[in-house]
Amino acid sequence: AVFGLLFFVFYQRIGKPLDHLVSILKEHIAGDENPIEPLHFPNDIGPLLYSIEILLKSLSMQIQESDSEHDTLVSVINRITDGIVIINDKGEVSSLNPAAESMFNITAENAQGHTVAEVLRHHQWIELHRFCQESDIESSKTLEIPSQNIILQGIAVPLGESLPGYILMVFQDL
Repeated sequence: AVFGLLFFVFYQRIGKPLDHLVSILKEHIAGDENPIEPLHFPNDIGPLLYSIEILLKSLSMQIQESDSEHDTLVSVINRITDGIVIINDKGEVSSLNPAAESMFNITAENAQGHTVAEVLRHHQWIELHRFCQESDIESSKTLEIPSQNIILQGIAVPLGESLPGYILMVFQDL
């Protein structure tokens, strides 16, 4: 009987609030916009639950803002008429916009994960990327491509501290 009483007291003071905390976390993980409100417990766990709930709400709002900013940036990049190619620290294409797809006659799906040489297919662009990567200095080259009847200026920009080793390459049809 004493053990049962101790278990009941322990559950009321510790177990029940922890169960509630787990349910709050499960609601947030599931993406519920209106998570359950913390109950008021007569011990020190109630304020802890409330603090965790506030932190989770704040984190959820920050994620929503970040997603919105990402969507805006992707929308802008996709509408730019200059070709944009982002190359990761391994020398592989991470992403490119529709203008770059058109300039280099490749889809984003086929380009991602492939090397600069495989995607851009001109030694001048490979050299431009390599120079920028090794020197960590913005640089540019102009290249006439008679088969496409275009003159492209390529600009390679190291993305520095925000994305170490990554290079942004912008191609302008002159």
